[in-house]
Amino acid sequence: MYAEALGQNVQSKIAVANAIENRFQDTTYEFRNLPTYSRVISSKNAFESFGNVNFRLVSNVLAGRKSGEHLTSKQRQALIDSFIAAWVVYNSILPDTTSGALYFYSPYIDQPAYITQGLASGTLEEVYPADVNPNKFKFFRRSQ
Repeated sequence: MYAEALGQNVQSKIAVANAIENRFQDTTYEFRNLPTYSRVISSKNAFESFGNVNFRLVSNVLAGRKSGEHLTSKQRQALIDSFIAAWVVYNSILPDTTSGALYFYSPYIDQPAYITQGLASGTLEEVYPADVNPNKFKFFRRSQ
């Protein structure tokens, strides 16, 4: 959640955590061979930020691998918010804020082809998690 929703509010981080949880719980062909959260997050093309500089920075600091790398107070707060979001979702403290969303993207980048195709074919529909700015994040679930 830290790298994927960097600079976003806690509600956005919770929505990202819900999408991860929904993929973990999903038993369809696309996600059935992802038996751990680690596999969900690290699966090919799953999350654009996996392995980027923000992800590596936090990984290194948490693992104590690189001395001299420190998080700013803003980065520390974002990391704390990410842990809270993961804890809230993992422990089912709140209901799924995404109504079953499996996919999301930031409109600041091009809309992924699978979203465009899913919307055109009617297999995906957009959902609007509370307090998540749709100009910053868009969430999608399979059509009901």
